[in-house]
Amino acid sequence: MIDVSLEIKQGEICGIVGRNGSGKTVLFKCICGFLKPTSGKILVRNQENRKGY
Repeated sequence: MIDVSLEIKQGEICGIVGRNGSGKTVLFKCICGFLKPTSGKILVRNQENRKGY
């Protein structure tokens, strides 16, 4: 498992790239609240994102 830490400030544009199976879709599903992270937490606008799970 790889630890990830990412901060994107308002107005910034960011791209996530990686090989097939590297977890890009899972990351975005967690950010959107469709999946619950198995560890750690995701903050959106300084609030933990709990919708959807």
